[in-house]
Amino acid sequence: MRRLTAIGLGVVVMTAALCQLVAPASHAQSFRDQSCWFGADPKRKIRCGQLTVPENRSRSDSREITLPVVIFGARSEPVGAVPLLYITGGPGNRSMIGTSKEIEAWWSWIDRTLPQTEVIVLGLRGTGREKPSLWCRPSPLYFAWPGFTPRGMDPKVIEERAIEGAKACRNELLAKGADLTAYNSRETAADIADLRRALEIESWNLYGTSYGTRIALTVMRHHPLGLRAVILDSVLPPQAPRTRKLPSYLEAVLNRLFDDCRANEACRKDYPELGIKFEALRSRLAVEAAELPVAVVDVMPHYSMKLDDKGLAVILQTILYWDWPGSTEYLPMAIDQASSGDFVLLGRLAAAVDYGFKSGDFSPAVVLSFLCHEEVAFETEQDRKQAVGEAGRFGHLAEADWIDLLCPHWPAGEADDIDNEAVVSEIPTLLLAGSYDPITPPELARLAADGLALSYVLEFRNSGHGVLVKVSCAADVVAAFLARPSERPDPACLKAISPPDFAARSEQPPSTFYPR
Repeated sequence: MRRLTAIGLGVVVMTAALCQLVAPASHAQSFRDQSCWFGADPKRKIRCGQLTVPENRSRSDSREITLPVVIFGARSEPVGAVPLLYITGGPGNRSMIGTSKEIEAWWSWIDRTLPQTEVIVLGLRGTGREKPSLWCRPSPLYFAWPGFTPRGMDPKVIEERAIEGAKACRNELLAKGADLTAYNSRETAADIADLRRALEIESWNLYGTSYGTRIALTVMRHHPLGLRAVILDSVLPPQAPRTRKLPSYLEAVLNRLFDDCRANEACRKDYPELGIKFEALRSRLAVEAAELPVAVVDVMPHYSMKLDDKGLAVILQTILYWDWPGSTEYLPMAIDQASSGDFVLLGRLAAAVDYGFKSGDFSPAVVLSFLCHEEVAFETEQDRKQAVGEAGRFGHLAEADWIDLLCPHWPAGEADDIDNEAVVSEIPTLLLAGSYDPITPPELARLAADGLALSYVLEFRNSGHGVLVKVSCAADVVAAFLARPSERPDPACLKAISPPDFAARSEQPPSTFYPR
């Protein structure tokens, strides 16, 4: 695909900003206050409403969709404070603003992280409470998740079921009038710009995590007006390759795991030569697959799967990516036990990921619309073949995957070339990255920062994916940055961060790693 120069991108960004300054929006948007749909604590300042926007802004006959909005008032708001919009990850993840329990979880996080900030949460299009809904069941991805296939299922049958599920979902949504080309980063970024205008907010800050960083970067590119500062946590820049670098990302994280264990006296004693044991395990599984018991106690049915060397890599990659509490800390124990033929703990870790994936907290339709619209067209089969040949023992992670299987059946359209290019901006930006993240590693944060003139990349040695919700020091970093966006944050806690505290051999693993 055609690549634009940095100068050309700068012209695009400047032009977009000027257009916003001189011309009103060419479509209607509105915000309407309403009673909260959950039981709100009367002692808390909270405001609920819905944003109405066109589904597809490029069509004059587009239907309208409504998106839920919750505004959490600051506990104590300093003079001159500006609100912060939280952009959920995914793609397709619910914003978790549907129930009283979810709202309490938001308050708990805000009190710990941003107590002096008004936090706005927008339910992203297609992810839950929006109307019309973009949800469909059964999930077309259920049988297509690599590495989590019940034993005895024929791979061809799995492919057929995945395609059948995608087609059924597509047909159901199209029959309801949905435009599947409109669920992408560009349209979501426009929703965010419309929300700022509808709420009459002159200036605000953005925080995006995981896929939310892609949306935030898209806002920076196409709707920079009103942006005071941006925080990108676990960064997915538009120019990042979708699958080509996944083998090297996992290699780097596992090498860090083995190095950190070796550097820790207790871990080194409990799990000696962990890296060597892992490679021996992988080599054995390449010759003869093992039985992996997959079970989350009292949460989902038990089942087993055949685990070969490729499945082992996928499972470790996914465990590290989801990073449930305690999962990384118990990985040395799980690898050590598996190398001796005991796969119970590894199966327990895998089950938590599997249940999280099947829990229904994301929209498969949005996943497909985003990936088919913005990613698949920009990565060729030749790119992947070359990556596989260069990647070594994890080369299969760069091969064609389930999304390549399903996209031919999903009419998502194709993004413009610019939506695959680096974002160039002078908006102050803080980029957070976890050393143990195998999907959006520090390398991608640095890649995104190349086009951001006033940016600061901070790497956290004790974190995986999603730094701010896992590392208490990150809250101090964010607070310092929001107070002075033009200065690099440097709180004292940064110097005290160390690698994960790995579980000792004598410790009893939890019965489940999935947070209930």
